Amino acid sequence: MNYTISNTLGERIRLLRKQQGMSQEQLALKAEMAPSFIGEIERSAKKPSIESIEKISNALEISVSELFNYNMETFETNPTSLESKLAVTLEQCNNNERDILCKILDNILRFKEL
Repeated sequence: MNYTISNTLGERIRLLRKQQGMSQEQLALKAEMAPSFIGEIERSAKKPSIESIEKISNALEISVSELFNYNMETFETNPTSLESKLAVTLEQCNNNERDILCKILDNILRFKEL
């Protein structure tokens, strides 16, 4: 994937939203936007305007500069990017699937210690 400002911005918004424990709907409400638009930004399907970026930053209670405070060259391998991808994957799972994944990870970590 070609990492550009527009597609890494979506990942950055998702990460910051999840770090604050907010759903897309909650962020959208605070930013006075449609939840579907937030989802499209996070998936890089839509590019937000400067006004939208400002609304999202305000809703996340951070500055616009903090929203862009990441290194594009290392974003792909940045652990927070991996955490973001894992959070999105887990969000798409039901409770039973999450429990199974947790058990698998526990077993992997136990095996690693042997």
